[in-house]
Amino acid sequence: AWADLLSQLLLADHQAQFVFFLRLSVLAWFINIFAGPAYFVNLGIGNVSLNTFSHAAMGVLNLLFGWILGEIFGAPGVAWGYVLALAIGSAWLMIFFQSRHDIRWRDLMLVEHIPLIGASLFVALLGITRFGFSSRCNSNYACSIAFIFLPVLLLSVTLWLHPLRLVLWRRFFANLE
Repeated sequence: AWADLLSQLLLADHQAQFVFFLRLSVLAWFINIFAGPAYFVNLGIGNVSLNTFSHAAMGVLNLLFGWILGEIFGAPGVAWGYVLALAIGSAWLMIFFQSRHDIRWRDLMLVEHIPLIGASLFVALLGITRFGFSSRCNSNYACSIAFIFLPVLLLSVTLWLHPLRLVLWRRFFANLE
C-alpha cells in the first residue's frame, strides 16, 4: 500500500516500473516469510542441510528463471524470475521441514488466525486498488493519508485483538521478573 509513497519520496515522482518491482519484491518476501520458522528451527537444532539446499535452489532457479524470462519479457521477466525462485525455494524448505517433523498443514491453520488473514488480504487488496487510484489520489492529501494509515490501523487493531498477543505479553513480563 506504500509503494506509491515510496516512489514519491525516493524518486520525487511516481515511477510505475519502480512501484511494480517493489510490489513484486513484497510478494516474494511475503511468501518467503512463512519459511522463517523452519529456517530458524533448522539453525537451532544444527540441521542446516535443508537451509543450504533451499538457498542453493533459490540461487540456481533465480539464474535460470531470470535469464529465460528476462530474454522473453525484459526487466519485468527478471523480476518475476526472482519472485518464482524465492517462492519455490521457500516452499521447498517449508514442505520438507513439515514432512520431516510430521507437521500437517491443517494443524497450522487456527481459527484465531482468520481475522488476521482477512485483514492482511484486505490490506493487500487496498494496495492493489491504490495503484488504480494513484493519479487521482496523489493530489488529494486526505486520500493519500487514508491509504497510508488505514492499513497500519487495521493491522494494529487486528494484532492487538489476537489471542496470542496476551500469551506472548504474559511470557514477556514473566521473564522480566
